[in-house]
Amino acid sequence: MIKRAYYTLDTMNRFSILLGLCALSTTAFSQDMSMISYHDNALNWQNYKTSSKPSGYQKAFTYCGITYSVKSDADGINVEFNAYVDANESWVLKGAATSQLLRHEQGLFDITELYARKMKKATHQYIKQQGANLNYESLLLAVREIYKELNNELFAEQQQYNVQTVNGGNPQAQADWENKIKAELNKLSDFASK
Repeated sequence: MIKRAYYTLDTMNRFSILLGLCALSTTAFSQDMSMISYHDNALNWQNYKTSSKPSGYQKAFTYCGITYSVKSDADGINVEFNAYVDANESWVLKGAATSQLLRHEQGLFDITELYARKMKKATHQYIKQQGANLNYESLLLAVREIYKELNNELFAEQQQYNVQTVNGGNPQAQADWENKIKAELNKLSDFASK
């Protein structure tokens, strides 16, 4: 029997759990065309709905988050973290779809991937530390804590990014953040989404 736990926590802090014991080799997440994974990488305005209703100061909204799964089978225990954007929940204000704004929205996705990599690294370190004492239940608890802690940091960093770049309206701050994010992603390239 294969044990699997699937979790998703988006940057809006909505939490849903799909936990089950199953003997199937398929994943619980369907191949939903609205879900854009990070390995697909570059966002484009076709990934967004057009909205004619302004939402405060926002000209666009990128609904991004991180899913993770913990799987135990005959080959051992496997943990996956994946950054995603939900195109069904992402929107751009009609007439606001500029390349500068898209760069800003891509930055939000890049920060999300950065934190997915940090989660992978922290989990890898936990597994290494546990060695022969590693078991599914303790790993599942540890991954949940890593996920919650780093997701809170992700949310705070995205807020800081939005404020400092004025939602992409400050080109110099935007460029500075892009360089910072790229450098951090490069440092964690061993933990990139596949």
